[in-house]
Amino acid sequence: MELLREVIPVSYQKIKLYVLCGYDWEGTWKADFWAKDIRDVFIRIEILMRYKCLAYLMRYAAWEQAPEVYKGMYINLSRWCNQPAQYSKKSLREFCTGQGEYSSCFRYLTAFEALHPEMAHYLDMKYEEVQYGKIYG
Repeated sequence: MELLREVIPVSYQKIKLYVLCGYDWEGTWKADFWAKDIRDVFIRIEILMRYKCLAYLMRYAAWEQAPEVYKGMYINLSRWCNQPAQYSKKSLREFCTGQGEYSSCFRYLTAFEALHPEMAHYLDMKYEEVQYGKIYG
């Protein structure tokens, strides 16, 4: 990423990179896979934010087999990341809250946070505020 930013400075243009999710390299998709995968997606998004790059989430077909709360989070993450105007201005929490407290977006976010409070800080990451060199995880 540093080499990329040497060639294409932040001031020149925003770079969009694919973030693959829902793919288990072991091919097992065990129960603990989904939470780990979403945590890894958050880490990759945070790294891209550090380098002022846009994330574009690509869901591997197996994501549809995930338990409901994780499936909902994949949808939320895709809707947020794949809309640069939302991603670059709002945190995931702000995006989901903006959909309304009765929306599926908000419901999945709160259910995920209840299951994984250790990942709550990722829900508040903002593109404009993530500093170069700062890692949340």
